[in-house]
Order: sequence, then structure tokens, then C-alpha cells
Amino acid sequence: MSIPFSLKTLAFTALIIGFVYFLQGILAPFIIAGILAYAFNPLAKKLGKYSISRPTASIIIVVLILTFLALLIIWIAPIIQLEILSFAKKTPVLAKRLIEVLTPIFQNLADTLAPADLEKLKDMVGTYFGDAMFFTAKIVGNILGSSLALANLLALIIITPVVCFYMLKDWDKMLKSVYNLVPTGYKDQALKIAHDIDKTMAGYARGQALICVILATYYSLALSLIRLEYALLIGIGTGLLTCIPYVGYVIGIIAAFTVAVTTQGVTMDLIKLMVIFAAGVGLESIVLTPRLVGNRINIHPVWIIFAVLAGGHLKGIVGVLIAIPTASIIGVLIRHALKNNASGTLKNA
Repeated sequence: MSIPFSLKTLAFTALIIGFVYFLQGILAPFIIAGILAYAFNPLAKKLGKYSISRPTASIIIVVLILTFLALLIIWIAPIIQLEILSFAKKTPVLAKRLIEVLTPIFQNLADTLAPADLEKLKDMVGTYFGDAMFFTAKIVGNILGSSLALANLLALIIITPVVCFYMLKDWDKMLKSVYNLVPTGYKDQALKIAHDIDKTMAGYARGQALICVILATYYSLALSLIRLEYALLIGIGTGLLTCIPYVGYVIGIIAAFTVAVTTQGVTMDLIKLMVIFAAGVGLESIVLTPRLVGNRINIHPVWIIFAVLAGGHLKGIVGVLIAIPTASIIGVLIRHALKNNASGTLKNA
């Protein structure tokens, strides 16, 4: 007696989930390598059109990735680390300056609040602001400078390129092996689902990555032009976080305005900041997203936010890495299931 396909699928899915759960501690290099192999597979195919063998094309791509990472680590990382450490050291001064800026507001509140309550409010603002900024900056600085983080980074740098090379080299073979596992009666449906998943993930990942790079460059340059302290740190952070709808802008605006107020006071630079971020939002929503991403991903922003937060909460950095691909796959599967269910209902009617 043969086992129904649905039970086989359920058992196989449970096996994969168990495998991921028990080996989650070592999966990061493989997940990153898989993402890179998927992202650069089209480039490997294009190189193949110029009579470059697949292994050679894979080596070229891995070398280019390593070169880019090396330049990033050598040139950019030390600058960001210095800005973070400098930010941590200046938090007491920034907190004091914030109190000075808020003093007129407190004076206006003096008519409605008791003197004791007003003093408590001042102390609370200064304490929470200083502690929050110092703690955050110190933690991030320690992460960038700790030997453990360096060891983990070195492990990723050593293992990930090797795995990425083999995945790139044998990408078509791996896909064919997976395809052969699908029962004959389900192959056409599996191809449609795989095509939609590829379209959704590729449309989002490649387009959003380019958007993040463009916006990180824009904000870093724009904030540097108005001489805002920590412009590079805020600009890169805002640009990279735009992959999470609205979150990047909110964090960037809060950080930029806080630094501007505490270091320069209430000046015309605040208006310049408003113009910079308004232009950034317009650039992203009117120009970049329609052209580079468009409606191909078919994923609602709320679903993306939930997926990223849930992934980070459940599995940390690994969860964040796989959140959007997982959301894309689930979305495609749900749409196909609803479509098939609707088709079955119509046939039975």
C-alpha cells in the first residue's frame, strides 16, 4: 500500500524543519552562500554565453564578492566603528545639550506641573536618553570590535565563499535533483510554483538591494553636506533599513533630528533635514521602487514588517536573513492553494 503524496510531503517538511532546528547554529554560512548563489546565478549564466565554463564563472564571481567585502571591511568598517565609539563617548554631553534645548518647553510646562514633577521629568529625560544612546552605541561598538565577533566573521568569510562556489557551480544540477523528487503528476504545478517563487524573490531581493545601496549613498552624502555629525553612520543605517518599509525612515529621522538638536540646537539645519528626508522618501517611492521592484513581488509591506520582526525574534540574525524569502514562499504557496481550491470549487459546482 503506497503512502499518499500529502503524507509524504508532510513527513518531508517535518524532517526539514527538524533538521533546521537542530543544526541552526551552523546554518548561517550556508544560508548566506545560498542567497549569494541565487542572486549571482544569472550573472554566471551570462558569463557562460561568452564561452566561460561554469566553474570558472563561479570562481570569478566569488573572487569579486570577496574583493568587495575586503574593501568594505578595510575602508568602511573602521570609519563606522570610530563614529559609533565617538557617539558613545559623547552621550553625556548630548544628553546635557538635549536638556538645554528642552528647557524652554519645561518652563512652559511649569505652569501646569508641580516643581517636584518637573524636576523628575527633567531627570527622567536626561537619564533615559543618555543611558539608551550610550548602551546602544557601546553594544554595537563592542560587537564590531570584539574578538568573538571577529572570529565569527572570519569563519563566515572562510566557509561561505567555498559553499557559494559549489552552489554556483552545481546550481542547475541541484535544481534538477529537487525537480526529480517531485512525483510526475505534480511536476507541472511544481514548476509553476517554483517560477512564481523565483519571480517574487528575485524581483524583491535584487531590486531592494540596489535601492538600499542608492539610498545609503544619498543619505550619507546629503547629511555630510550639511555637516551633520555621524552623517555616515546615520546615512548608511537609514539606507540599509529601508528594506523594512517605513522603519528605516523613522529611525533615520529620529537619529538625525536628535543629533542635530543636541549638537547644533534648533537652527535652519532642521529644515534642511526635513528636505533631505522628504526628498529621500520621494526618490524611493516615486522613482526607485516602481522602476526596480514594482508590483512583481506582490507582498504587502505589513507582511514584510511582520516577517522580519518575527524572524529576528525567533532566530536572531539568521531569522532576519530568511524572513523575507520565507514570507515570499509562503505567500506564493497560499496564492496557489487558494487558486487551486477555487478551481476545484468551480469544477464541483
